[in-house]
Amino acid sequence: MDSAKLNDWMQVIGIFAVVASLIFVGQQLRLDRQIAMSDGWLQFEETQILMSELIGQNSELWIKGLDGEELTPAERLRFDAIVSSVRARFASRFVRSSMGVRGYPADLEARKFAQEMYLHAGLRESVLRLTHRYEYSDSTTGFGYEVRQYLEKYDAGELKPNHEKRYMIMD
Repeated sequence: MDSAKLNDWMQVIGIFAVVASLIFVGQQLRLDRQIAMSDGWLQFEETQILMSELIGQNSELWIKGLDGEELTPAERLRFDAIVSSVRARFASRFVRSSMGVRGYPADLEARKFAQEMYLHAGLRESVLRLTHRYEYSDSTTGFGYEVRQYLEKYDAGELKPNHEKRYMIMD
């Protein structure tokens, strides 16, 4: 076998090696993405459980706050902390959807949160009062902007809630 044929065979083998390594890298990336999505789902479930426990442990305060009843300063502090956690959960899902990590449209989370603000006067009052805390994150994610747009549509009657008032607003 002359050196030209040997060179041709080496190039063919090299091409197969490159293709095989690209296939391997593609499979590894797909597997890494699946693992990341599974981890994200697990974190979501853990967060859901913690939020449910937090609301359950403070159920009377939660209901009183959502209904917009008068709260003592200590109750207001606890209610606002729960509201911040619930809002962060919706905002996180919005961001993950925007990045394509979740298989849902990002604006769905903003619409659901706006719907809950529309239905629960106390939630709305708390979020609007705490808005200054969210200005930086809203400017980088767009969540607050989307929520405000949907809330305006609910207020104008352009959108109707898809459920009645409820006290466990996470789903």
